[in-house]
Amino acid sequence: MPWFTKVADFLSAYSLLTALVFALPVYFSARLYEVSLPFIFFLLAFLVGLAIYSYNKVTDKNEDIQNGKKYEAINPFVYSTVPPAIYSVLAVTLGLLVGGLWVSLVLLVPLIVGFLYSKKVFNSLPRLKDVLGVKNIAVAFSIAFIGCLFPILGGVTVMFKVVFLVFMYIFVQLFINTVLFDIFDMKGDGETEVNTLPLRFKKKPTVYFLLIINTLLFLWFAFCYISNLFVVRHLLVAAFGIFYNYFCIWYFTKHTDKRPLAEILVDGLWVILATLIIWCI
Repeated sequence: MPWFTKVADFLSAYSLLTALVFALPVYFSARLYEVSLPFIFFLLAFLVGLAIYSYNKVTDKNEDIQNGKKYEAINPFVYSTVPPAIYSVLAVTLGLLVGGLWVSLVLLVPLIVGFLYSKKVFNSLPRLKDVLGVKNIAVAFSIAFIGCLFPILGGVTVMFKVVFLVFMYIFVQLFINTVLFDIFDMKGDGETEVNTLPLRFKKKPTVYFLLIINTLLFLWFAFCYISNLFVVRHLLVAAFGIFYNYFCIWYFTKHTDKRPLAEILVDGLWVILATLIIWCI
């Protein structure tokens, strides 16, 4: 389906779907907390996602080309440092104006992590992306950090354990997401000497590891259900996300030639979860 590939390439080239992965967990968390949140907060998270992933394209151009991505054919400015700089300044400035100091500080954390992820600041220290496993933790942490904290920055009181549980759910989901794409990128990462879990431990053990990590989320679900911490229908949406991950792990580790489809379906998990939780209102 050439049209599908073009749509997937467009969304990936401009980091639109990956930026949504920053914004939609904020909404998902707000529903779990049962609080309302102004649209501007979702926009701020979206801008941070655009900034981080756009800058990563600048620093990872060689890996992208090795992995068969042809962003330049869509827009020659994809690998420019100007867009991520604009997104970053706009996000932090708007955050300060509409939410105050705490909002801007929360936004700065993933931006700093994203910069250290992509850029080697000191010659004696590697990029976060080059440290085994840290690249996956850094991405998952950045999104989970904003996702669990943004809905409570307006002064809403939420128990710490509830915030922590929401953080862990988002973190595990995104950790699995990043490792799946490392499996897709094994060829390019190997040629550019990027240290990833699939390259270090091989593909099959990495798949088993992902299945184990995903299964642990059922313990998360059981604890939340028994503790009556969230609305049951919202928990069921979270449970759907666990089963969805099994499908993605099974299908896309067997069909590593279907990256355009994976760009839509793996990153699209949060679109599905947000849609389902809206339906549950």
